[in-house]
Amino acid sequence: MKTIITTLALVFFIGVSYAQKKPAQLPGEDGPSQEDMRRALSSFSIDIEDLVSAPVKLKKFYKGDDGSLIYIRQIDDMVYALAERYDNRFVSVFVGKIEAGKLKTKFYYIPKGQAKGKGSMTFKIELGGMRLVRIDHNSFIKFNFNTMQASRSLPTKLPAGHRAWYRGNSQDNLTGRWSAANVGESHILDLDGDVIAYTRGRRETNHSRPQFASLFIGEKKAGSIEGVYVDLPLGYTYGGGETGFRIVGSHNLRVNKKYFPGVSHKRVLDDKHEVLP
Repeated sequence: MKTIITTLALVFFIGVSYAQKKPAQLPGEDGPSQEDMRRALSSFSIDIEDLVSAPVKLKKFYKGDDGSLIYIRQIDDMVYALAERYDNRFVSVFVGKIEAGKLKTKFYYIPKGQAKGKGSMTFKIELGGMRLVRIDHNSFIKFNFNTMQASRSLPTKLPAGHRAWYRGNSQDNLTGRWSAANVGESHILDLDGDVIAYTRGRRETNHSRPQFASLFIGEKKAGSIEGVYVDLPLGYTYGGGETGFRIVGSHNLRVNKKYFPGVSHKRVLDDKHEVLP
């Protein structure tokens, strides 16, 4: 409907402009031809969504066409999300921005799942945010789902916790699973200077909802990590803000800026499926 209304408005504008440039015509005289109108409208090559872009509010929970569960936190036009599958083959964090009816994101596979790598992707937002459809074809890594459909609530059984499928073994590679002292655990990806982490609190059972679920997005610099965190609707808390860590040896992190769940974080060395240099 929005596209139809906008197109009619453009046709009306062109018609008025045309009438102003030519003398008034009597009934029966030839007006602009269909070809004239087609050429005139073809000059408006702007995406209609760029001309009329109403604010979009995404839902909290989605399901991907591959079975992934996606938990989304939107702050103004910024979007933070975790996507995970029951088989833990693919677990990703993506961060993006809503622009002109599209969600443009960067994604990172984290070691809670088997997949590795990062990339970018763009979704078209449809049905007022009820459905998102991937429309780009420029990612070097094929992402594991192309559409996601909104869900009203979380399923009763959520994907279970898992050891890290791969981990680093030094300060130069912090990738892996980390225990967050007395509160839960984190899965951290350390890739090309970016540090991406998903931290969850305790759960009543291995498949239940955690007390909190937080994403951290930051950078590693000279023995420290700085960035921001946001709580996802998967958990029961809804905070966020700046935070930072000091790297203490190869396998310990300590919060040294503002707040993040768990003051001390220690890498779990029992995860030996694949140890990265």
